[in-house]
Amino acid sequence: MKYIGLDISTTCIGYSFLDECGKIMVCNALQIPTSKYDGLTAKMNEFVNHIGRNIDSTDIVFAEKYLLGFSKGFSNAHTITQLIYFQGMIQGYLLTQYQIDVILIAASHARKLVGCPGKRIGNVSVKELAHNILKKKYGDLVPLWYNRNNNVQPATYDASDSLIIALAGYTEWSIHKHKKS
Repeated sequence: MKYIGLDISTTCIGYSFLDECGKIMVCNALQIPTSKYDGLTAKMNEFVNHIGRNIDSTDIVFAEKYLLGFSKGFSNAHTITQLIYFQGMIQGYLLTQYQIDVILIAASHARKLVGCPGKRIGNVSVKELAHNILKKKYGDLVPLWYNRNNNVQPATYDASDSLIIALAGYTEWSIHKHKKS
């Protein structure tokens, strides 16, 4: 059994796998090639071929709860609709293929559970702060990618966000499991 965290977007999917003891097995991101001709089905095929085939029916999957509102300058109705459809496709695939009902976790709640700040500090974004905390705690298990201009690639933060979701899900699942016993 694995605990899996997903940070789903239509251009990049962060994914992290934890073992049954909560140790990091994988923290990575799948950058999905985008073209104006690629629809959500092509993106879904990328997910299935790169991530979905590493999941089995004993796994517990957590995903970042999708954005339900507009972020000034970052989202529009079309983007939010595409994201909700794509997340629904992934959830449907996992349910029909593996009988896994994906558990959604709000990013702010997940960050709080794993000890990451919920607000930016100065010019440092919440995602960057969270990544730095994870990098300090887990070292090379948390990727850090740069582009040719020596700027951090956005996929770095998608991978980190997926790890936050996986760790928070593992924490909540462990608490829930112990309350039942």
